[in-house]
Amino acid sequence: MINLSILYFGYIIILFSIIGFGYLSSKILSIRLSLGELGLSGILFMTVLSYITNLAFPHNFIHNSIFLIIGLIACFLLLRKRLFKKRIKLILTISSILFVGILMHKTHDDFFYYHFPYTVSLIEFKKIFGLGNLEHGFRTPSSIFYFNSLFYLPFLEKSLINSGAIYFLIFSNLYLIQKIFNQLKNKRLNFILILSLFSLLFINTIFYRLAEHGTDRSALILIFILAIYYLEATNREFSKINFKYYYQKILVIILLIVSLKSFYLIYTIFIFILFFEFRKILFKDSFYKKLIFERMSYYFLIGISIFIFTIFSNTGCLIYPASFTCVESFTWSIPKKEVIEMKTWYELWSKAGASPTYRVDNIEFYLSGLNWFPNWVQNHFFNKISDFILSLFLI
Repeated sequence: MINLSILYFGYIIILFSIIGFGYLSSKILSIRLSLGELGLSGILFMTVLSYITNLAFPHNFIHNSIFLIIGLIACFLLLRKRLFKKRIKLILTISSILFVGILMHKTHDDFFYYHFPYTVSLIEFKKIFGLGNLEHGFRTPSSIFYFNSLFYLPFLEKSLINSGAIYFLIFSNLYLIQKIFNQLKNKRLNFILILSLFSLLFINTIFYRLAEHGTDRSALILIFILAIYYLEATNREFSKINFKYYYQKILVIILLIVSLKSFYLIYTIFIFILFFEFRKILFKDSFYKKLIFERMSYYFLIGISIFIFTIFSNTGCLIYPASFTCVESFTWSIPKKEVIEMKTWYELWSKAGASPTYRVDNIEFYLSGLNWFPNWVQNHFFNKISDFILSLFLI
């Protein structure tokens, strides 16, 4: 059993390394970030680098130790700034409170099913093509597995490789707390303040159980922040400076959301809506051309390409389980027939036609039209979505 003080020390080391990588990314991308945003940007930067380094190296003790030391050196450079020193007490307070979550709560139900095996494969091996043929859980990899694989460290070993979600929670809390205090300090008693308060309360009361986070709860938390960015952007004075400021931050948060689950590609629509809202500014003096060749735009495209490449190298599909994006000619490709069957299974599961304890008999009939709806209301809406809506109402 690992000593509690060693576990906490490792937890804090990782925390400050993440901040260090956030500082590096802000310098490389020329983007201005608050402390919470610095942490979220650090998570994204570490994740992108994790994907890249795994092409050549397993994420063993040596790789991860060097990786985190780089982050700590960058954090040390940031520590020389007076403003950051004032925030250390806040960082340690929030992270120490949330550390209890690691000790109290069990892992997600799918952790030992495919989260843990996938993470261990990254620790023990460099990139493996066709990984999706081993287990269908490996066909939809989440960036949180690549992020977690960096926490396999000397003395700690595998003790913290399920802790990635806690860092999303820490930095989201930091962002929202700072947003609330800045709004109050500047006497901006508007809907952004209310939304920030609501979001802070929601994620700490409804999403407090780490066992339920899996690969999508972290993304749902980030969607609250995305909403704040978007609403702030569209309610500020229309100017090139304001647009670029929010454009950069929205790209960072969307890239992080999409990396957690490919289903969240739907949120890229916010980029197009933002462009539509600011269309007059974008076409003035061909400002959109400058944005296309902006560092943040390249970073976003590189990130999306890496995530799609990973799914493709695991399954032979660009987007799994969309069979029309699959190429069967590669040796590692999953047959299209199997992809279509899995798509049907996902649809059946989402429409309450199957669970760990039962499955409907006539699948084709059940999925046609709205035949599934009464059963979905009875077995999924009530006690799951209804509880969620009630929680929103009470908040």
